[in-house]
Amino acid sequence: MADRILVVEDSRPMRDFVVSALESAGRYEVRAVESGIAALQEVARNPWSAVITDINMPDISGIELIRLVRGQKAHDRVIILAISTDGAATDIERAMSAGADSYLVKPFAAEDLVRSLEEIRSSKP
Repeated sequence: MADRILVVEDSRPMRDFVVSALESAGRYEVRAVESGIAALQEVARNPWSAVITDINMPDISGIELIRLVRGQKAHDRVIILAISTDGAATDIERAMSAGADSYLVKPFAAEDLVRSLEEIRSSKP
């Protein structure tokens, strides 16, 4: 069974890039939404193997989304990968403290995205 990945990204070009990168890997079932609110609705309705979320979004931030997902017992084992143009150590620490498993700074290559997911997956019990 393919891993089910929810992509949360308000920028259509970046959302399309992430979806394409994951689908090209051939082992993921991908659904994309453009807001944190839509992501919370998806998380409530469906089980996900991973959530890839942008940090800077207009409705609720990726940091808040990470906290809300991590706060639900049913989703405490989901992989969360934060992505952002903000690459300062403080930005990364905020995401990791909120519960992200890893953080990628935009722009990144498709291979880096897939590799990051695989590394998280292999390191999680």
